[in-house]
Amino acid sequence: MTAYSLSSVEPAPIAQSRTLPTLLSYAAIYIAAGILALSAGFRWFGRGRDFLEYQSYYNAIPERFSTHDTRFEPAFHLMAWSFKSLTGLPYVAFASLIAFVSLSIKFTLIRKHLSLWPLALVAYFCIFYPSHEYTQVRTAIGLAFVYLALHLALEERFLPAAVAGLVGVLFHYSAILPLGVFVAVRFLRGKVAIWTFGIAAVFLALLWQDIDKLSVDLFARVNPFVHIYALNARNLESRPLSVNNILFYAALFSAVALGWFKRGPYVTTFLLMSIASAATLFLFVNSPELAQRTKEVLFLAVIFAVFRRWNRAWDIIPMGFIAADAGLLIYLAFREHVLGA
Repeated sequence: MTAYSLSSVEPAPIAQSRTLPTLLSYAAIYIAAGILALSAGFRWFGRGRDFLEYQSYYNAIPERFSTHDTRFEPAFHLMAWSFKSLTGLPYVAFASLIAFVSLSIKFTLIRKHLSLWPLALVAYFCIFYPSHEYTQVRTAIGLAFVYLALHLALEERFLPAAVAGLVGVLFHYSAILPLGVFVAVRFLRGKVAIWTFGIAAVFLALLWQDIDKLSVDLFARVNPFVHIYALNARNLESRPLSVNNILFYAALFSAVALGWFKRGPYVTTFLLMSIASAATLFLFVNSPELAQRTKEVLFLAVIFAVFRRWNRAWDIIPMGFIAADAGLLIYLAFREHVLGA
């Protein structure tokens, strides 16, 4: 299996010339981002979850900037305070702005780095838009900046990568997880990566109870609500083997079986991050809420791994599993009233 290192730089898979079709495609994705951002802000798909909480927080922001009496991260709080102070507009306008910034960054990365970008955009909408831009707006914009940082780091533009990563973490502290996993997987080489994750899986299976408790304690130092999440989640059904997760595992397994680790540092990095995302469901098996929150910040990597490019006919297998997962998740988003309520 081909080794790679931090010095490996892989060029974008598609031409970025300023031809009319290319410019029109970028215009189209920004128009799509704008429409989806307005739908998130003005709740065109229904009220959904978390909207009233964010609206109450925004309405209660005082005239003088203060970080007291808020549990939200400093970058998000500063942006909310600045927007409200300068414009006086209601929360729906601020939510639309947050969603537009998040979607514009992600859609630009998808358009620039993925040859199958139209499929990737549809998959993103089905899998992530309901839970990110439409619900967890801090997570959405935090991950947008962090995944921008990851792409800048892959291009060896380390200073802007560090800045983007810091901004992402200051929008949502959990965004530090993709940064840490990215650094880890970029130091792994070839089969060492597979053996490392295999040994880690056995280690977690044997010691998951102690690790789970320690992890909850550590995360609670950053977010005091984590203990509440974990305590409440223990009364819920742990579902690492739910249908949507099984489809996710099947996509990863088939990608590995098809030799996607030989496809260069870009695919290898995001594939390993996707595997780490799946592993968290077993790491926090007794805390489903915490497991889901940890998984979701790494799960976005699967879009960049799966839709990078079409190499051969068998690639339809992992792509097909992700497509099935996307269809199921958008259905569940409506059924569980994440959208449409």
